[in-house]
Amino acid sequence: IGASAEATAAMEVDVVSVERSPALHRLILPGETHAWFESTIYARTNGYVGNWTADIGDFVKKGQVLATIETPDLDAQLSASQAELKAAQAGVKVAEADALFARQASEMYNAPKGVVSDFEREEKQAGYQGSIAKLNAAQAQVNLQQADVDRLTALTAFKQVIAPFDGIVSARHI
Repeated sequence: IGASAEATAAMEVDVVSVERSPALHRLILPGETHAWFESTIYARTNGYVGNWTADIGDFVKKGQVLATIETPDLDAQLSASQAELKAAQAGVKVAEADALFARQASEMYNAPKGVVSDFEREEKQAGYQGSIAKLNAAQAQVNLQQADVDRLTALTAFKQVIAPFDGIVSARHI
């Protein structure tokens, strides 16, 4: 047989039908799965868990409330700070009234020389300057108390534990 006849001749091949083999051997392979994103979420305020809205295995959306924290200490601090702010605001009103009275008294003693002694004139002027200083101090106290109220109010926003992204709750440690 020539080379061309050999190339065109049919080749012999073994043909086997595919079928499921009996389960004689079990194949076990090691493997792990990991989340693409993982985040441990902490409460940013002190208190105790008042309500859970998501549990282990639950799918959550970004921004969803996971838990609500009861904060009796923070609530009491905020109430006390608000009361101190009101007291400081009342102190400003008292200081304003004192400053007005001291200014009027100073103006009354601002008469021509010889009518009122220099000592009395300077005493009333000093009283007026002192009342202005007390008014400024009272207004500074109001600003300080307002800042404290604002700080505590901002902390109340952390009463809710929020999901930072869509995902599944995989653990819960309290």
